[in-house]
Amino acid sequence: FSYTPSIGDSVLVGGIVIQVNGLTEYFADTILKKTNGTWQKKPDAVTQLSESTESDIITINNVWLTDTSEWKNQGEGFNVHITNGKDTFVMYINSNTDLLNMRLPFEKFNLTGVEIQNKSKAPYFGNYEIEPRGTFDIERVVQLYKISQVRIQDAVTGVADSAGSSNDFYLKGIVQSPDFNTSGLNFSIKDSTG
Repeated sequence: FSYTPSIGDSVLVGGIVIQVNGLTEYFADTILKKTNGTWQKKPDAVTQLSESTESDIITINNVWLTDTSEWKNQGEGFNVHITNGKDTFVMYINSNTDLLNMRLPFEKFNLTGVEIQNKSKAPYFGNYEIEPRGTFDIERVVQLYKISQVRIQDAVTGVADSAGSSNDFYLKGIVQSPDFNTSGLNFSIKDSTG
């Protein structure tokens, strides 16, 4: 085909319906691009993967990796397990996306992608996965903290417990000093807690 798919394109596709590992696919012999940049479906927010959302664009909110060592950044793609604290899901990272070179997310994130299925034997129910389309489908959830929450110090060392954390966070406060550093930013903020 001379056509390269782009999100938002309106197309007319001719071909036959096939099934690959439980996933219903369309084996195209003709693709005609009608227009580009048209309406895009808003993803459905889900808490479970199921047959009813297979091949649909979905979002699972507030998830994190269950095992960061699964993030391999190599090969033809890889699976990682994510959880929302209640259920565990499989996220497939396709090597044909920019996700293969992405730094693994340490913090919570909202995940959007296409629900796929990978089940080799009938009955073809279960083994659902979510396949994000690119880095734009991973939205970090950055926590807002009170200053008193990040100032808690270790009783022995006196070092703030949050020092050196790889997780990003936001603080909201009132600036209490000028910038004390000429090559960067070094100033004091305060909120009602600390």
